[in-house]
Amino acid sequence: MSARRIGIFACVAAAGAAGAAAAFSPAPTLLAVELARPAAAYELLARGAAVVEARPSFALVLASPGEAAALDGYAYVDLGPPEAPVYLAWPRPGEALPPAEGVTVLAVFGGAHVVAGEAAAVEPLARRGVELKRVTLEPVRPPRPRALPALAYDPLVAEVVRRVRADRYFDHIERLAAVGTRYSHAEEIERATAYIEDHFRSLGYETARRPYLYEPMDNDYLLDCVFRANGRLGWLVSTWGYVWRSGDAGKTWTAYKSEGRLAQAKFITDTVGFVVGGIGFLGRTDDGGRTWRQLPLQDPTDDLRDIYFYDTRLGLAGGLDGALYRTADGGASWAKVATPTTKHVLGVYAETADRWWALGVEGLVMRSYDGGRTWAVINVPAAAPHTMRQIAFADATHATMVGYDGTILYSEDAGGTWRRVSGYFPTWPYFTEVAFADASRGWAVGSTNRVYVTENGGASWARQSPPPSDYRTFEGLSVVSREEAWAVGYPSAVIHTTDGGARWEEVRITNSVPIIWYNVEAVKPGVTRPNQIYVLCGHYDSISGDPWNLAPGAEDNASGTAAVLEAATALADYRFDGTLKFLAFSGEEEGLLGSRAYVRKEHAAGADIRAALNMDMVAYLDEPVHDVEVRYNDFSEELLNRYRAAARLYVPSYAIYPATEGRGGSDHEPFWEFGYPALLSVEHPRREFYPWYHTTEDLPKHLTAAFGADVTRVNVAVAASLAGLREGPSPSSEGVIAYPNPARPSAGHNHIRFANLAPGGSVVVYNLAGEEVYRLGPVAAHGSAEWPLRTAAGGPAASGLYLFVVEDVDGGRTFGKVAVIR
Repeated sequence: MSARRIGIFACVAAAGAAGAAAAFSPAPTLLAVELARPAAAYELLARGAAVVEARPSFALVLASPGEAAALDGYAYVDLGPPEAPVYLAWPRPGEALPPAEGVTVLAVFGGAHVVAGEAAAVEPLARRGVELKRVTLEPVRPPRPRALPALAYDPLVAEVVRRVRADRYFDHIERLAAVGTRYSHAEEIERATAYIEDHFRSLGYETARRPYLYEPMDNDYLLDCVFRANGRLGWLVSTWGYVWRSGDAGKTWTAYKSEGRLAQAKFITDTVGFVVGGIGFLGRTDDGGRTWRQLPLQDPTDDLRDIYFYDTRLGLAGGLDGALYRTADGGASWAKVATPTTKHVLGVYAETADRWWALGVEGLVMRSYDGGRTWAVINVPAAAPHTMRQIAFADATHATMVGYDGTILYSEDAGGTWRRVSGYFPTWPYFTEVAFADASRGWAVGSTNRVYVTENGGASWARQSPPPSDYRTFEGLSVVSREEAWAVGYPSAVIHTTDGGARWEEVRITNSVPIIWYNVEAVKPGVTRPNQIYVLCGHYDSISGDPWNLAPGAEDNASGTAAVLEAATALADYRFDGTLKFLAFSGEEEGLLGSRAYVRKEHAAGADIRAALNMDMVAYLDEPVHDVEVRYNDFSEELLNRYRAAARLYVPSYAIYPATEGRGGSDHEPFWEFGYPALLSVEHPRREFYPWYHTTEDLPKHLTAAFGADVTRVNVAVAASLAGLREGPSPSSEGVIAYPNPARPSAGHNHIRFANLAPGGSVVVYNLAGEEVYRLGPVAAHGSAEWPLRTAAGGPAASGLYLFVVEDVDGGRTFGKVAVIR
């Protein structure tokens, strides 16, 4: 275990308050507390500790510096102030955590690593098979443990399990992946929302869209800001793909979509600008940032991180694996430039038209003396082994480089030699940007709310005082003049000074039009205990390297959404003692926004959620065995036992790997946070983690329908047994439902489904001339039938109004109308 300091929780006495909860200062330290048993984390909660992460073998606790909570007997590791984002990281079984520049390992507990570092450094570890979970630093809530009775075989439950069909399940995956992109920010996700809503309604469920407000500036990472010289025109760049524009010196802002995940921006005129980011994204605007178009790259897999223009014609963009692109015609065309490195380039800069710099990981420093056409790596001993983020010249001879580990380097000979500026900067923070107003005054910004100013061209630096914040990190800096500068970062950080930094003010940026996102909910009310709620859920949004345009998300997570839809189909015609809820969440990829908003609202209303079964990435087989990892926490252990018993009884070939350690990282987590038992079913990566994770190649062809259907069957069995399955379909055709109505083939509708039918009966569709168009029947035991929008002769049914007659076996008849609009 690596640690700064190891100690024992001491009992902190206070007059008249022995054993009371400790008070925490505005600048807490993070303690990793070792636990002898899983329940101990919740004992800490009960005794007043601010537990922000509860795991079976350890807990993370916030406490004021130099003071532990009023507890005793626990060994702990002092991780220091959480000055950078903190993550839990789990490498693949049997493998070490891959080394990564900018990632600091704070502690190790079994397979779990507590690490710190900015998102750009930590999150790429996921592509190397590491599971990640960001620690929110918000106290978790005490659990509500419940004992469950033993599970016995039930023929009615077995009947429901047999109704799950792999072909229908896979059809849902294909239809959702065919949407193109289900990125929560993209308008095209509406097609998926409507598809899910239509399917729930066609089954006769009480169906609704559950809205929640998405505020980009409350949930986004700002990575860059650009102001033109007059200070009136400004732009902010967010990682989720928004460019915010102000035309009145930052008083008001309007958000515009750029169609890419962004990193940095550069405007060469008041109307022409460029943004880079994501995988293969280089965008251009010619109208001041209101609209953007993507420019082609020689290698569309290049991930770009910075862009710089010397003037209106000569520019350079740099990115991962040594990628550099050059333009000499104002960005009309870009050519990839050969470089002598495969290290990541994070910063580019022009000293003159001929002399260019490129900086990056592991002390990478490159120079070009011919306008960026050819490059050579130069040896800067003071830079190694730190990641270098940016360089700026105060004048022709004085320059500053900044980077990780508190690194500020200074040169007095135009970059010929460098020395580290010492005595001011702890090694823990990292610097991200540096810029000068003139030959003397400049600023540098970075993590842990750090803002420094120089008055001598970079030779020495003094810390300034932005508005207080424990966790703010600055990523972008724009210097307008000696008196005025802007800095942006996360979480949702924007600060501004107009007096040289003597006073920095926080700026609140709001969207001119609120953004509403939707979860989709279907409800089957319980008969005898309707207040007891059992949830089957999955997220229907997706992400990729090009999320605005292509994020098919077949495995992540059309596979889980399809499981929810097929579970709803299998359970539709049955009645239950408790209430079943089927939920498709949006906003999962942005940080569980949809599920967290939903659970928070349900908890505030006093909802009695007895169990939540979340399915995420459940159809990829890396080996022939149908094996699944089931994530649980200690107050969901009874639910896990029920899950295992259901698998043994109804899907005996199904292999389960319980996991108490893991990223979580999915929509069961908000249920845990509010004390509700919940499980996550997720693929078990015995041989390999899904290779197409978060890419444009996450396609149905990589998946196995039979596996996803088995996952659905087990979760259906658990839900049916918990909710109290009472009986099968009603023998009456009263309340027949026809949906979608009208049916629009152009919107993806390929049938009209008739539900609530009596088994053995029939449905006959007529045109308005009284001619029989199509006959359905006899109706199967599940009480539904589908008209495929075709005539009996096999041709497509024409647009128009149709009559249908439902005939029961006892002679009863029900009439209705449906419409087809082509």
